[in-house]
Parts: sequence; C-alpha cells; structure tokens
Amino acid sequence: MNWNRKNRMGLGPWLFVAALLVACVSLSDAQQITGSITGSVQDNTGAVITTAMVNAKNVATGFNRSVNVGSDGNYNIQHLPVGKYVVDVSAPGFKKFVQQNMVVTVDQVLTLNVTLTIGAETQTVEVTTAPPLVNTNTSELGRTVSPEEINNLPLTTRTAYAEISLTPGVQSNSASNSNNTPNFVIGVPSTQVIINGGVDGGVPMVSYYLDGGINMTGLRNYGNPLPNPDALEEFRVETSNFAAQYGRMSGGVVTAVTRSGTNQFHGSVFEFFRNTNMNDTPWGTPSGVQKTPFHRNNFGATIGGPIVKDKAFFFFSYGGLRQTVGQQLTGAIVPTALERIGDFTQSKVIPNMPGTSTPVDGTNTSVNCSTPTVGCIPQNLLDPTAANILKTYIPLPNAATSTSPGAYVGVFSSPTNQDEYLGKFDDVLSDKDHLQVSYFYLNTTQGGYGGGNIPYSTNNSFAKQQNANVSYIHTYSGTTANEVWLTLTRVAGGRANTPAVSLGDLGSSFTIQGAKALPQLSVSGYFNAGGALAGPVSTTDYYGVRDVFSLTKGRHTLNIGGELSLEKDMVVGNLYNFGVFHFLTSAPTTTKNALADFVTGQVGSMEQDTPYHGLLNTWYYAGFVQDNYRVTPRLTANLGLRYDVEQAPVESSNLTTGFVPGQQSTVVPSAPLGVVFPGDKGIPRGIAQTPKTHFSPRVGFALDPFGNGKTAVRVAAGIFYGSVSGNEWNQPANAQPFAIRQTFNSITSLTDVYSNPASFPNGDPFPYTYNPQSPRFLPAASVESIDPKYKWPSSYQFNAAVEQQLPLGISLQTAYVGNFVRHVPLAPDANNPVWAPGATTSQASINARRPYDPGVLGQVINIESGQTANYNSLQVSAHKPLTRNLMLNGFYVWSKSMWSANPSAIGLAGTAQNYSDLAEERGPSDQDRRNMASISGIWKLDYYHGGNRIVKEVVNGWSISPIVTLNSGQPINITTGSDKNADGYNNDRPNLVPGVNPFLDPHRSRSVSTQAWFNRAAFIANGPGVAGGIGPGGADGNTPRDYLRAPGYRDIDLGLSRDFRFERGLGLQLRADATNAFNMVSLNGPNTNLSSSSVGKITGAATPRLIQIGARVSF
Repeated sequence: MNWNRKNRMGLGPWLFVAALLVACVSLSDAQQITGSITGSVQDNTGAVITTAMVNAKNVATGFNRSVNVGSDGNYNIQHLPVGKYVVDVSAPGFKKFVQQNMVVTVDQVLTLNVTLTIGAETQTVEVTTAPPLVNTNTSELGRTVSPEEINNLPLTTRTAYAEISLTPGVQSNSASNSNNTPNFVIGVPSTQVIINGGVDGGVPMVSYYLDGGINMTGLRNYGNPLPNPDALEEFRVETSNFAAQYGRMSGGVVTAVTRSGTNQFHGSVFEFFRNTNMNDTPWGTPSGVQKTPFHRNNFGATIGGPIVKDKAFFFFSYGGLRQTVGQQLTGAIVPTALERIGDFTQSKVIPNMPGTSTPVDGTNTSVNCSTPTVGCIPQNLLDPTAANILKTYIPLPNAATSTSPGAYVGVFSSPTNQDEYLGKFDDVLSDKDHLQVSYFYLNTTQGGYGGGNIPYSTNNSFAKQQNANVSYIHTYSGTTANEVWLTLTRVAGGRANTPAVSLGDLGSSFTIQGAKALPQLSVSGYFNAGGALAGPVSTTDYYGVRDVFSLTKGRHTLNIGGELSLEKDMVVGNLYNFGVFHFLTSAPTTTKNALADFVTGQVGSMEQDTPYHGLLNTWYYAGFVQDNYRVTPRLTANLGLRYDVEQAPVESSNLTTGFVPGQQSTVVPSAPLGVVFPGDKGIPRGIAQTPKTHFSPRVGFALDPFGNGKTAVRVAAGIFYGSVSGNEWNQPANAQPFAIRQTFNSITSLTDVYSNPASFPNGDPFPYTYNPQSPRFLPAASVESIDPKYKWPSSYQFNAAVEQQLPLGISLQTAYVGNFVRHVPLAPDANNPVWAPGATTSQASINARRPYDPGVLGQVINIESGQTANYNSLQVSAHKPLTRNLMLNGFYVWSKSMWSANPSAIGLAGTAQNYSDLAEERGPSDQDRRNMASISGIWKLDYYHGGNRIVKEVVNGWSISPIVTLNSGQPINITTGSDKNADGYNNDRPNLVPGVNPFLDPHRSRSVSTQAWFNRAAFIANGPGVAGGIGPGGADGNTPRDYLRAPGYRDIDLGLSRDFRFERGLGLQLRADATNAFNMVSLNGPNTNLSSSSVGKITGAATPRLIQIGARVSF
C-alpha cells in the first residue's frame, strides 16, 4: 500500500538535518547532569590577562579541569560534575588567586570574575566567602533545590518531587500527597506538575530527567518516581525560557541528579515512621468516629566511596516502604435483613409493582409476608442474581438508627509496598575522559480501594520501573568537549480487581470479556459498590541517544547537539468489562424505590465495555545549536534555535480512526459516514500528519548593569513545542469498531440481561471481537477518533526580570512571566445533539438530533487541538543560601490563568455544557489561584561557643525547618446535575437570577460559611425558554464556567532535628516532621451540584496535622 511507504520516515535524512542545523540558542550551557564556571581575568587596572590559567578542583573527588584564558580575558570551564569546588587562577608575575566554596549545581553557570594583583607567583590570595549570588549570564527562570533542603526540610511524604512546589510558577503538584500513597496513572506511579498556566489534556507540558536521561511514562507524559531523598544530590526546576537542549515538552523541566561516590567512604542508614496516633482527626469527622488506621515505615541505606582514589567511585542506595492506609466508608444505606428477602413493610418507601403505581402486595419467605401484605415483594419477583450478590458481597447494616435502619460505616485498609535500588559508577578514565553509569529499579504494589462506599472489591496495582543511563565526556582541549548520553527507561504496570468473580458466576446471563471482576453497582440514594477500572496493563520502553559538542571561542560558547529516541507504548485494558449497573427511580420499570429495584433486578441502565489493546511506536528527532555570546563584559546574549520532529504515533495493527464529516471510508466501507481509517484519502497511519516545521527560536539577554555581579536585568522570549502521548493517541482503540463502550437503557433484569430487543435487537452482542475484514458497528455507534488536522501544542514564553543581591547574602528577584499556549487538545463530542423544539432526554431523541449520520453514528469523542491557555504573572522571589546557620527561600506570585475550555484530562471534556458551542466555556483554569506564596528555611542553632560541654550539648546541634504555604482559592464550577438542554450530558450550568448576589462574605464564621459557602438563591436551573438562557433555544445556562471560588489554603509544615557528632565522622540525626504542624483548617470546596440536598455546604478540609519521626545514622 502506498500510504504505508509514504508515511514511513527514514532515519538517515533526519540525522543529517539535525547535524546541519546552524543557529544559535541556549539560555544555559547544555550540561544536563553537570554545571560550569565562567568569568574573566584582569589586573588592577582593568586590563585583561591572557596568560592566566584557571583550574577547578572538586573537593570531594579530586576531579580537576583546567583551561587557559582566551585572548579577550574570558574563560569557561564546562562539564563539571555537581559539587563544591576550589578554583585557582595563576599567571606569570601575579599572585595566585584561590576561591573557596564554589558550589556547582546542575545545569547552571557560575560566574567568577577574578582580579589578580602583582606579586610573586608563590604568594596566594585566598577568598573563602562565596561569589555573588546573582546569575548575570543567562535569562532562564528556575530554581535549584539543594542537598540541604532535600535532607532538612520537613518531608513527611519522603518524596523529593514534593519540593517542586517551592518554585515560583508551580501551580499544582500531585506529589504533595501527605499520605504518600503512590498516584497510579495508567497502572504506574506518576507525578503531574502544572507550571505557569500549563495544561494537561492528556499531554502534560513538563519534562522529567534523572541523571541526564528521560524519566517519564510516555503513555501520559507524567514524571516517574525518583530515588529516596538520601540518594539524591539535588534537582532543578526550570520554568520559563529554558535551554535549547530541552525539547519535546513545552512547559518546564525537572532535572534530578543522584549522589556519587567520593574519595571518602560515606553513607547512611535511615528509618522514618508514622502511625494512626501521630495523625490528627480530620476536620468534619463526626464525634465518636475512630481515626482512620495508618501505619507507615520508610527505611533504607546508602553507601558510596572510592574504587580507585581520585579516579573511580561507586554509590549504592536501597529504599523500602511498608504502608497501610485506611479509608473511612460512610454514607451507605444497605438492605436490612428483611429487605434482602423482599420484606419492605418497615421501609420508608413502600415499593410498587415494577413499572406501575400499585404498591407491592405479595408473599415471600419473611415471617411478615406469609400472607399477601402491602410492602411484601412477591417471591417470584426477587432477582436470584441480586440475592447472590447480597448474600456474599453486600454487608448488613452496622450503624442503624431509628431514622436510618440500613446505615453502614466501615474502614477499608490499603497496603502499599515499595522497594528501590540505585547503583552508580563514575570513572575518570583519563585527564580527558569521564564515564558515568547509573541504574535505578523500583518495584511497587498496592491494594487500592475498589470504589463505592461499602467494602466490596479491591483494585490491586503493580508496577516496575527501570532507568539506565550512560554519560561519556571527552575533552579535546580546554575549549572543546563532547558529551554523549545513552538512555533506557522502562516502566510497566497494571491493575487487577479482586475477587475474580463476574456477574455470570452469580447466576446472570451477563457475558464478560476479559478478566473477571464484580460489577459496579449504583443504587441511587442508598449505596455504591465497586467501579475501579481493571487494567490497563501497560509498558513504556524509551530508547534515547543525545550528543552535545561544546566549543568556547572568543566571546562565544557554542553547544551543537542532537537527539534521537524511539518510544514503544503497550496498553491492554479491560475498561468496564464487568458492567456498570444503575438502579434509578426514573427507570421505566422502577418500583419507585431504588433499593427494591436492586432486589428485584430492575436495571435503569447498564454500561458494558470490551477489552482493548494498543501497540504504539513513536520516533523523535531533534537538533540544536546554541551560542552563549558575551557581547560586552556586562551583556550576554542567549540566541538560538531548536528543531524537533515527533512522528505521529503509529499503532502496529492500525487500530485507530479519524473523523472527517462527510467522508465515506473506502478502507472500511461499512463504517458510519465520517469515520475514516489509515489508508483512506488523506489519512496516514498516525491519522494526523507528522509536523516538520517545528523550529523554535529563543532569544534572551542578561545584563550586569553595574559590572559588580550583584545586579542582573534579564529578558527572554521563545517558542516551545509540546508533545503527544501514547494514551491520547490510543483512545480510538477503546471504541468501535475495535471495542465497545456502550450504554444500554433497556435491560430486562439483572439476571436476564440481553433479552430486551430495544437494546439488543440481535440478542447478546458479546463476545464482541474486531475483524479487520468485516468490522461491526452497533447502533448508534460510539466512536473515539483523532482529528486529521490535529496540531502539536506550542507555547510562547516571555519573561523580564531584575535580580539584586542585598545585604546579609540575600538575593531578590522580581519578574514578569507570561505563557501563551496554543493548539491545546480537547476531546468534545463532535456529533453532539443539537437542541431543537420538542427535544427530550430520551436516547431516541438524542440520537435523532445528532448532525452526522443520526441513528447510525452516536457519540464521537474527537481529539482536536483548537483550544488556548493564557497565563500572566508577577513573580517575586528571595533566596539566601545556607550561611551563618540560616537558609531562606520564598516567593509570592500574582497570576491570572485562563483557558478557552477545560482540557484537564483526555477523554470527554467533563465540564462543557454544550459541546456544539465551546465559546461558552472560556474561563479560569483549574489552577487559577490568583495569589500564591511560600516561605521555607533552615535554621541551625549552633551559637554557643563557650567551654561548658554540657551546655554545648544541650543548646547546639538543633535545626528548625519550616515551610509556609499560603494560596487563594481555586475556581469551582456550579452545575445543575441534570440535562436540561437535552444533549445527553449532565454538565449543564444554571442561570443567574438577576439582581441576586451569588457571593457571600467568606470571612463569616466557619460554622456559618460551611453551611452556605455561596448564595444558592442566586441560581436557577437552565432550560429552554428560561429567562437569561443562552445557546440554541436559550437552553444553556448563562453562569460562566468556574464562576465561584473555593476557600483558600494555608499550611505550615515544620521540621525539628537534633544532630549528634561522634568520632571518625559518625553522625546521628533524630528528627520529627509535621505536615500542618499547627493543625490549621483549610476548608475544601463546597458541593456545587444544585440537585444535591447539600449544595453549597462544605463537609471536608485539607490534611490535618500529621507527624513523622525518624532517625538517620551517617558516616
């Protein structure tokens, strides 16, 4: 087939293009696991000294690198492993200059301008104070999280990614989970971070690196876990106009570097502990309810040292986690012993005969129903499958009251086990060659809650992660070097529900495909059981190579590089193959009592899915050239260009579709009109065309206006292209004709599922299998597709900043940061029903009003890229490194973040009230907190220098480390909870009542505000003809999306530690850390569903005080 050959991309041409890229870029030198030192050498008169030599020596390893000063008096020492250095500068006829305490951090440039004094070369001028704090060389914005912060700030999660939130511009961070329960996404632990108004939409915008290699799960482009904090050296978060070596993700970069061995053997043994008694009771917990069980042990050890002194080093780390987290189960009303056998004589609502208004009046096995009695369901109406479920899986009431005899409360305990191993090898092969190899392995299992509000099923997750990275640096001369990285990242995981029992095993005709699991049950107003998806079982394999050639010539520091990678994603999912059953009092055969509906098997609706799979391959190519150009001694220009080519992911068996209204497929002639396949006219294997015009120009300037290194003025702008994800591109495989995700509204009973011809005109359609020669479509076919005109997301970033070094070693920065994202993905219903007079919510009416192939083609979830996101902010930050016993960091951010629609997750956009008119959806982003502030610090109490040893032991050695977080409230969306515009979705927003203020004073007492956070009287349900309505027929509500605001958030975490030092370098640290140390109440958002009896009420709050104690022995 010509289409297969035409869309296959040869490797050679792209490597050739990458090698020939001639442009200039970089907002820092391209050194992903190293840093550099740059500056100038002059004499007392200001004349440059061209005969000087500059040498940098790593204090811990003895690693040396020397360069000669250039003809312009400048020097640049690149590819320095992170750590503390001593820099000495010597020249004939001048005293030797020695600078102590030069701390090289990952991916950053240190400036050291040296003035030599005339004298004998044997004389030395030594400087022990740190050089200026201000970065006068680059225009990027970001923050380095130092080893002191990683090891001393309160971290009850023991997850270093949690400290990403200490960076200005970070709006959301899933690693800030106080229980540290791994956040499983697509079956594997993941971290999601939102920076500077970025979006998710199935294609997050942040890159994650570990020891120079990609550390991401390609299925969702989320970050993979890091090693334990004791194994980390530092990490850096870059938030705006980052270097050209970074591509593929457009919103930010998180780079972590693990520790290395040194010339001294060093290591640690640690354990951190939390349990139920160390956690405070959450706000809003009813009196008398016991605390939720919690037990956590985090332990491990590290060791590193020399293999050959000054030459070869090793480092090893192990970390373990054993944790059990309980979850309170409340709000359930389960059948009483009498109701289970059909006796509703004592129930609040006497059921009717199914589909009638006549109360039941029969006999059954209850002693109260031996003769025909009102409230007794006839024995022949009791559903045997429901009886089997009740007998084994639905608990009896245990919290009965006179008003609620079926009340049930309980606790579900979820165990989590993790084991991790890290090994690292460094070898200085020669004066010009340096090799580094690291390998990280993580194994995680978790028995998660299966969903609902009763103990019913368990959703078991399992995952394995492997990262292997090799870095090789060859130095040709003091001005020329090359670094190459090889990376393999593999992440595999999945989920399985237990018990492995299906509805068919319990007496039903239900036909399950795939792994067996209990059905999800939703009994309206009573209880919910199950619902957690089994699977997917997923694997991501990433193979990458990257090379950077560095050259310093005169005032230019050039970095020319390229990268090549192959990503292979595999997904096997079961979806809701176990069936989702709703029991509703609005069903045609209802008894008007949802609990009686369940007992009699009167199903309101059922969704049944079939398993799916996808095997995706994605090639990625990039090239960049960058020049850090020192225009004058005070002005540095960062100019450049990057070129990226990411192939549209290709499914190995072409299990994918596009949607082009009006085009009839020739590959699958039986397909509904508009549904197209690879090989159709204009449709390549990846559906969308692979973009070949992703040139990313980036321009930045850094000015040292006074020439003293204490003030910097920085401006930068650039274009950054984003990526696609395997899960996004795999969506079509979830739906017809490859699999079924269908809801059926006419079900005979829970036992007899498929006999109603209204839903099943041809009987049981399962098992449903895909036949490429004769694909099947069930009417009205639900399809998921990719827009053939899809464009990759792009980000236009701007920043302007002024940084000033203040007295007491403090630097202060004020910055404007803007981020404007275009081509944001969204997956609306491209075949959304259009309102018309006489429209109803019946399935027949909905399908008849679909614009394309009505009655044949149903919902079309089409992944498009037409949305936008805009972010503007003022970011003020201050930094004081750890000197004189004190470290301080803080920021304040005022920002405004807007989305044209809510693209928060791939799949159907969950908040749009009318997918035919997305202009109604413009509003704040989910993370639009207008005010965010954070202050963190470390204070070491070592002030007593007297001779009294007892006093010294009592008052010295203590450290106090707080983190203060203050945020204003997030936007919240108010809905009617009903489908008044008759489009088949319950996402409608209400109308605003003219003249009524919806906002109430947020400063009212807590007891009052939690009962009514907003004015419910200001909203009225939408619908055709309702005054103020918008859209066709005025059926849509006029309340803007995310119109209200939740309460703000405040938190003070606190760490307290005591260090003991013994002979031979042995140390002991005892510490206690507390999240929300002062147990402040930060209320959650209110219920915003107008159809709920608790609308406007707040029933929960953020994490209460959690305390962790720990000990670390170091040597």
